[in-house]
Amino acid sequence: MSGSACFTGRARWSRPACRWRWVISTWLRKPEIQGEISTSDSLTLGQGGPRDLVRAESYYRRAVALGHREAMTNLALIGQMNPIDSAGYREAIALLRRAASKAEPTAQLLLGRAYFDGKGVPRLPAVGFLLTLRAAQAGLPAAQLAVGGAYGEGRGTPRDLVQARLWLERATSSTNQHVSEAARQALGRLEQPAPIPFRPAPGVPTWSAQHPMVTALEMHEL
Repeated sequence: MSGSACFTGRARWSRPACRWRWVISTWLRKPEIQGEISTSDSLTLGQGGPRDLVRAESYYRRAVALGHREAMTNLALIGQMNPIDSAGYREAIALLRRAASKAEPTAQLLLGRAYFDGKGVPRLPAVGFLLTLRAAQAGLPAAQLAVGGAYGEGRGTPRDLVQARLWLERATSSTNQHVSEAARQALGRLEQPAPIPFRPAPGVPTWSAQHPMVTALEMHEL
């Protein structure tokens, strides 16, 4: 099988030789991928110049084509700025699925939120909880906050105050001030005798705000 044939459709996975060609090619292009991501992040956040989401999207797409999972998540965040019934939003959900399947914690968190709320996917709180739990187990503080809140109010899982306290205490150690503050407030609410809506205090972003792109783009209260 020729080298060019290895990079056509599913052919790159059809034979061991092709799989190795793909792995080596991607590894050699790692500096290029990181360059695309760095440029995209700067354009999205407006660092070093005006924010330009159109150019950022083009750079993210290049990195996505090379299989970069964080680029998939960041491109999905831009796509979620579109209406829920739009092609752009549907593409964002598809990108989150791809990144989540590659164990990208932020994608798991955001896709879990979509399933909790039924935005772009069926409303399946149990699926949302499992996705969020995976992100929490990977060490993402915002996901730990979300899991603690879910256990605290019995959302997508049976109510369990012991587990709620365990995950919220982990989230309090986050270096993200918004997440740690929300976790401390949620711990205080655990003393309530019945489930109450899990909401941060006014001015404190919700648990998905751990990701800098979410904070920057201020999308759908994420």
